[in-house]
Amino acid sequence: MVDVSRLMRFPILIVGNWIFHGFLYMDRTEKAFFILLDSIFFAPLFCLVVAISTSVIYAVLVALLIGHTAHWFFNGHIYVLVKKLGCGHTDKTRFEGYMTELSKRVARERSIKAAAIFGSISRDQLTERSDMDVRVIRRGGVINGARACLFTFLERSRALHDRFPLDIYTLDSLAGLEKLRPDEAPVVLYDPDHILRGFLK
Repeated sequence: MVDVSRLMRFPILIVGNWIFHGFLYMDRTEKAFFILLDSIFFAPLFCLVVAISTSVIYAVLVALLIGHTAHWFFNGHIYVLVKKLGCGHTDKTRFEGYMTELSKRVARERSIKAAAIFGSISRDQLTERSDMDVRVIRRGGVINGARACLFTFLERSRALHDRFPLDIYTLDSLAGLEKLRPDEAPVVLYDPDHILRGFLK
């Protein structure tokens, strides 16, 4: 017998992910960066379409649709979505190697104050259906905010290329960690100033 509720869940998750792709979970700086990226994808497409169409409304709609889809493709946690749909598996041995390489890249980025893994990995419940939930805490200042958000964007694009389920966000401060489950003690990737000490068990 077909599970109708599960069939309905697929399009809802996909459409919701396409519309927001993580926007609701972002801190203020990353939300601003998200809007900037959407504008960057939108602007050239709008100019192209409006040059060949007499309708500005049509140009706006087409540019929004294509631009937002392109943004979603590179910045939308697609392999995390695949896991939520129950369609993907990742060999557990890949997680350790990815953690090691990610910690090296984080340590090289001067705009990042700390980074840690939460979710199923921190709860010691890793399975082949898990994703890697990472939170990056940025340093203060506009330039550091932009750099940290760009780092996060590039990491999502790298994970897309590597077909790895990376769920990563940039936080403006430690306050963002208070939204996470209280039983998720961080697995520290980078924390030279020991700012995550209060979250460790």
